[in-house]
Parts: sequence; structure tokens; C-alpha cells
Amino acid sequence: MDRINYVIFIFLLVANSYAQQSLTVDYKITFNSQKVENDTIKKHLNKIEDAPEVVKTYSKGIALLSSIKMILNANQNSAVFTGVNQIDNDVNPFESKLAKIMSELETKYYYNIKPNECKKWFNFLNKKYIYKDSISTKNWKITNQSKTIDKYVCYLATTDYIEYVNGKKQLHKVSAWFAPEIPFRFGPRGFYNLPGLILELNFKTLIYTATQIKFHKNGQELEKIPKGEFISKEELSHKIAKLKEERRNN
Repeated sequence: MDRINYVIFIFLLVANSYAQQSLTVDYKITFNSQKVENDTIKKHLNKIEDAPEVVKTYSKGIALLSSIKMILNANQNSAVFTGVNQIDNDVNPFESKLAKIMSELETKYYYNIKPNECKKWFNFLNKKYIYKDSISTKNWKITNQSKTIDKYVCYLATTDYIEYVNGKKQLHKVSAWFAPEIPFRFGPRGFYNLPGLILELNFKTLIYTATQIKFHKNGQELEKIPKGEFISKEELSHKIAKLKEERRNN
């Protein structure tokens, strides 16, 4: 039996015992400085005392990520992923805002296995938007690598995340460690559809790690998605590029 079939076999073996259950997962966020692409920031991160003020502010914003908790509430076929603000009110507002933007604290993800979609709800320029995204099982590549996270044997899967910057398409490698013993097909930040719960997600410069898993005997009432205007990633990218251009001109 090859690795993918073995993983799916474990997932299906335990799925029935969790059919009527739900769960709540807490995730912490840590910063992966090795993934920083900005050369100016990368140069000064290890010698912050000599860094320009903008890099010092960036570093303080990074430190505040530890004060943010992300939560996944899930039933078997649907889930909601959002954040809880635990940053002190007396923190520098700009540093606090930076941490919130990096973590997407004020963004919410709504997953549905059937149909296969994830709706991202967010605020941009004081207007609420929603866009749909989906990740097919075929988009994930399950590898032979495994490790134990909080007593669960997890397997490494990778995929490409498409992002549009100034209207141009960019690909980012994303890796996820998922546990087939926990047959919920969800994870942080809109990534899902693996045969098991994602306990660790590596997304660009951020690492999301599960710190607590609570199982509930019955399904739970999940938050409904608020109203918002539907938009595509490409349209959002053009709006951001236009905003940057207007700011430069002003």
C-alpha cells in the first residue's frame, strides 16, 4: 500500500467514530524569518539595534503575533477560521495594526466540503468583501515525510498558493502537516481538503501551530458568513495596485 492510500485508509477508518462530533482548535502564530523576501528587513532582523526605525517597528509588530490566537471551529463538512485579539490596548497603534494585518486577525474563512469552496470575508477600505476559493484534493501533494505533533502522527503535504500582486500572478509554496487520526478536513487561513486536520501550516513567513484541540460530542452551531460584495483575487489586486498608485501620486 503506497503512502497516499495508507493515509486515506487511516482517515476513513476513524471517520465514522467522529461523524457526529465537532471540534475547536486553537492555533498560535510564529514568524519564520528565513522566509523574508525583503532584503532591507532581512539584513537588519538579527541586528535590530542598528536597524532603521521602519524595521524596528516591523520587528515589534512581529513580536505581537504571539498575542494573537486563531481559532478553528469545525463540524464534519463545514468550518469557520478566525482570530481573537489579545493585544494590550496601550500598544503602539501602528505596531498593533501591522500584527493584525499580518495575521489577518479581522478576516474570516468559511469552509464547505460540499460544495468544495472556501469563502474569505474581509474588510478593505471600510467595505466588506467576499471571495471564493477552493482547493481540490489533487492540488495537494502528500509526501513520505512524517512527524509527531502533540501525540498525533502527521504527514507533510505541499501545494502552490496563487497570489496576485499589482495584477501579476505569483506562486508561493505552502506546506501543511496533517493528522489522519483526526478526520476533519480543515486547517488555518483557508487551507483545507486534506485527509486529516492540519496541525501545522507554513504559509509565506508565518507558521500556524495547533496548541489545543477540544472535541465536542455533538455538532456545533457555526457562525454564518456576514454580508459582503463578491470579488475575485484579480479584482482585489487591481484595487490595491490602484490605491498604491494614487498614494504615490499624492
